Amino acid sequence: MRLLTYIISTLLWPLLAAALLTVSYASASTNSINGIRVWPAPENTRIVFDLKSKPDYKYFTLSKPDRLVIDFKDTNNTADLALLANNDPRIKLIRTSTTKSKSDTRLVLELAKAYPITVFPLAPAGQYSDRLVIDLYDKEKKDDNILKTLPNEKRDIIIAIVLGAWR
Repeated sequence: MRLLTYIISTLLWPLLAAALLTVSYASASTNSINGIRVWPAPENTRIVFDLKSKPDYKYFTLSKPDRLVIDFKDTNNTADLALLANNDPRIKLIRTSTTKSKSDTRLVLELAKAYPITVFPLAPAGQYSDRLVIDLYDKEKKDDNILKTLPNEKRDIIIAIVLGAWR
């Protein structure tokens, strides 16, 4: 009987404790980044992170070199980061970095320069799950398509009146 108690206390309990720690570590990340999409446009770039559930995140910027850092709490990354920034003039590289918590994910966007940034979550819609959207805007907007007129230059003005629009 003492031998059985000794075996249980010295061998079985440490194995059970190790198994419980493994299970709790594996389930520590409750969310996951399943995909990342990058859309460069003439005046901005949009980055969309597709997540399993609503994102719990914080972000901040760094300079010299310019970077945007996003910390996703209790989230693991399953998306491939290798070729995401290849065709974008604003993003040099998207990579991971270390965080204080092993269950968190930190993504770093190395930027070509500092940009005005907008970050917002989107709820599931249609085929898309929860998302986190980041917009990087150019500081100067291009007004190539705007027709400019001189102050004293004559021009035609068209006034349209729609009858019966109000009831």
